[in-house]
Amino acid sequence: MGEIRGFLGRLKRHPAVRNQVYSKDFLYSVGRTVEKRGFEEARLFLWDSHYRGDLESQAVSLLGVLGEMEDVAVFRRNRALSGRVIKGLHHYGR
Repeated sequence: MGEIRGFLGRLKRHPAVRNQVYSKDFLYSVGRTVEKRGFEEARLFLWDSHYRGDLESQAVSLLGVLGEMEDVAVFRRNRALSGRVIKGLHHYGR
């Protein structure tokens, strides 16, 4: 539980997350991709989305979040939890 709380605390303070306006639909798509297919597939989805002007800044921000999330063992083991955190990122952004 401490790992999760620490990660969420870092996420709240991270400027790339805090200053980002997220689309709930986009977060849902990325979160579902993490849940169903894992981090690598989500990363590919984000790189593909990166080339859409309206999603570029969100995709870059989420690529950073995924990288940090993979460093936390509980998120590597539990893709459903990882997806849920990503889906809720709109609470941390602007």
